[in-house]
Amino acid sequence: MLAPADEYFGHQKLSVVRIHHQVFALKTELQYRRRHPDAIENEADSIADAYFDWASRYPNDRWLPRVAWELATLYEELPGLAAQAQAYTFLALISQRYAQTIVGRSAAVDLTRGVGVRAWPLWAGREPTQQPLLVGQIWIRDPKDAQALLDAIQEVGTRLQAGRILPVAAFGATAVLEGLYRSLGPSLTADGEQRCAWQIATLYELLPGTASRDRAIRMLALVLDRYGNTQYGLWSLRDLQRGVGVRSD
Repeated sequence: MLAPADEYFGHQKLSVVRIHHQVFALKTELQYRRRHPDAIENEADSIADAYFDWASRYPNDRWLPRVAWELATLYEELPGLAAQAQAYTFLALISQRYAQTIVGRSAAVDLTRGVGVRAWPLWAGREPTQQPLLVGQIWIRDPKDAQALLDAIQEVGTRLQAGRILPVAAFGATAVLEGLYRSLGPSLTADGEQRCAWQIATLYELLPGTASRDRAIRMLALVLDRYGNTQYGLWSLRDLQRGVGVRSD
C-alpha cells in the first residue's frame, strides 16, 4: 500500500514526495558545496526520522527501498562518525528487508566492503567540535577514551535488550564502535581491550541479518586469536564451535 501524498511523517511532518525529493536535493548541495556538511547532515537526520515513521506505517510501500538506498549513499558521502553510523543503519535495513532487490544486493556489497569515516572537507572550513558525540542514538563522551568506549558498547546492549533502539540503529552504532575499538589499540588496557572485543562480538550475535552474523564471527575469531587463554577466548571458542546463526528481524 502506497502512502497518501497528503500524509505527513516524522517530527518535521514531511510528505513522501518531500522526503524523496529532499534527499536528492541534499546530494546536489553536497556535491556542489552549497551548504556545510553539518547542515546537510542535520536535515538528512530529519528525513531519516520521517523515513522510519513512514516505514512503520506503510511497510509495503514500494518507494521505501529506493529512498533508503539514497539516504544510505548520502550518509556515506558525509564526514564523521555519526554519518558513518547512519550509513550502516540504512545499509543494514536495506540488506535485511529488501535482500532480493537491486538495492538490497548493493547494500550487502557495501556492508561487506565496509563504510569508512570521511574526513571533514577543507572547503567547509573548521570542523565543528561535538563532545559528547551522538552516534546511532548512543552518546560517546570521548571517542578517544577507552572507558567511554566501553560505556557506549554497554549502552547499546542495554537499549537493545530493552527495546529502546531499533536493531538496524544498534548495528550502525556497533559498527562505528568496532571501528573506534580498532583505532584505540595501544591506549586500551589488556583487560579493556578484551572486554571491548568480546562485548562487540556479543552485540553482533544479538542483531539480525547476515552482516551481523559475519561480523560476530569475525570478532569472535579475533578474540580467540588474541586472547585464547583468557575467559573471553574460551567463550569465543564456545560460540564458534556452537555456530553463529542468522537472526531474523
